[in-house]
Amino acid sequence: MKRSYFLILFCFIQWTYAQHWEDEISEFDSYRKECLNYKSRITDYEINCFYNFHHFNASKRDAKTFRKNIQIAEFNMLHPGMKKTWLKDYDLLAQIINEYDVVAATELIPLTNRDRKFNDDLEKFINDTPKRIEKLKEEIALEEKKANPNLIKIAAIRSAINELNDKLNKAPTLFIKPGYLQLLEALNARYRGRWSLVLSPRGEARNTTDTNEHVGFYYRNDRVSLIPNKFCTEIKTLGHEETEACLIPMGPAFMGEDYRPIFSRRPFMASFKARDFDFNILSSHIVFNSPQDELTKNNILKKVFGTTNIAPIIGLNNENYARQAEVKITLNFIKKIREELNMTNTLWAGDFNLENSNPFFQKLVSINDFLLQIDGPTSLATKRVYADGSLSYGKASNYDHFIFHQDDFLNCYKKNGEFDGSIYYFHENKFHKKIESKYLIRNEKNQEINSKLKAKRLAEIKVPDFFTIKNVDFPYNRGRIRVRSIVVDEKMKEEYREDFASKILNSQGENDQYYSVYRNLISDHFPISMKCAL
Repeated sequence: MKRSYFLILFCFIQWTYAQHWEDEISEFDSYRKECLNYKSRITDYEINCFYNFHHFNASKRDAKTFRKNIQIAEFNMLHPGMKKTWLKDYDLLAQIINEYDVVAATELIPLTNRDRKFNDDLEKFINDTPKRIEKLKEEIALEEKKANPNLIKIAAIRSAINELNDKLNKAPTLFIKPGYLQLLEALNARYRGRWSLVLSPRGEARNTTDTNEHVGFYYRNDRVSLIPNKFCTEIKTLGHEETEACLIPMGPAFMGEDYRPIFSRRPFMASFKARDFDFNILSSHIVFNSPQDELTKNNILKKVFGTTNIAPIIGLNNENYARQAEVKITLNFIKKIREELNMTNTLWAGDFNLENSNPFFQKLVSINDFLLQIDGPTSLATKRVYADGSLSYGKASNYDHFIFHQDDFLNCYKKNGEFDGSIYYFHENKFHKKIESKYLIRNEKNQEINSKLKAKRLAEIKVPDFFTIKNVDFPYNRGRIRVRSIVVDEKMKEEYREDFASKILNSQGENDQYYSVYRNLISDHFPISMKCAL
């Protein structure tokens, strides 16, 4: 009888999870379709498009190249793939990432609407152009049958056919890839295919007008293996058998209540193994702006903190209450999987938009025997000198952290007992020399712009090719042959040149934008990392 009860209970839970995801199926399908588009167009590496996660350069082999330790990092990468970040140097970014073995990456974004439209138009061009070429050939045949064929028209048609054939051959290489894949390909171009990416199955944002964001885990597939995750195995998202990673539902089936409305972007989790060290990583980008309408605010406060009167609570206020709410519920989730599923060595790595020094943040973490690690500026300041005359040194808020239970990750401490964590200041460490040699034009002592070096940088700029699909005319006599073809978008190329001059070069001489060159080339956050012995 007891065995039958647990079997019925297990089946009910599985049904509940399936029911939970049903109201999100259209979103999962939309992103999976995009992933399948990449799979059909990219043949250089294996792509798996599961409902739980998307896996790029999917490796089935076990990692066999081990060192004495493993480096785990978190890095907010500032929306790679958007027009506002199109000056990002993916090769430099790849060199930073290669310092680590697993990198929890936030602010990854899906393909932008503009790029998606271009890809759709390009797909249509590939499908329609062969028929257009055949019709043009028929026009030539009809013209040649005439008593006095128009040879100039025939030449124009042949030029149009040559144009279409040429662009049809090039078209499959012109599909635009999202920034997270451009980065993966930069990594593997430099490091011989050793990097893979596990990506959350959908992008998320609180408001429809906000940018949807993915979370991803870049990992060295020769040093680290992706392994089944116990929680993901339990929920088996949409019944799929692949369970190495999954989005955390935050629904009533596991949490007891529906906390989905609390989150702007839910955490994404995966499990890895390096030698005998198994670990789980959650990552998320905590919301920054807390909703200010009274109904939403009171609903969140009452549901999460049991009160709407937060004035007496030190560290909890109208600006950060939504951030603290996401923290509390996620910590409850980690505690629950640790206790009920024995998921020890579970790490939460993310951009929390909360300072380490915030007393309420500290209380939320410590009350459940968790530790809050990384104390130091982790975001980039753009100003050189503040209004009070103090220097920023390019460092701002302490928003990026690691959180884990005090009994876990005991192999991630130095011999003196200190946590073995660090912040990678790419704007001032040895890596800075690589940026300087390619982009910097100022004298660091007096902040003056070197005009000769500026002219040299402008002359050396490598402007990417931007394309559009539009009507192209081939005139003859008093007529024309019009075809849809792929042409270089000169306007976009000129915008890129102007942006490069303004945001990479000229900004170096402006106090308010002094350090923005690093934001535009890499990110407005610095990666944080922890070293763990194997």
